[in-house]
Amino acid sequence: NVMRCICRPEFIGDSCEKCSEPEKCTNGGACYFDGTSVGCKCKQDFIGPKCQLHYCNRPCENDGFCLHLAGTPAKCICQKRFSGDQCQTFCSKTCENGGTCVRSAGNMTCICPFGF
Repeated sequence: NVMRCICRPEFIGDSCEKCSEPEKCTNGGACYFDGTSVGCKCKQDFIGPKCQLHYCNRPCENDGFCLHLAGTPAKCICQKRFSGDQCQTFCSKTCENGGTCVRSAGNMTCICPFGF
């Protein structure tokens, strides 16, 4: 006599150990089973039940990266010469000492930290 598991609809496998819909996790997330429920383990920069949300709302452009620290809003950290919420603005001006380049009325201006 062979024993077989009868799985709930969301599980498959000999011991019901696999997700029946691994594709439900988006953006490279991996489906997992923790013994009682199915979920998605998201790749860095993604959150949500299906890994469908990017920490920075939209991906950072121009090789910027999303920084998300617990208790703080996520933000894009831009490469030199780029600025904007998603690092979408090229700045022809080089800002020194941690200054941020912004476009104002068509001109590039450096916003400098306190003391500079």
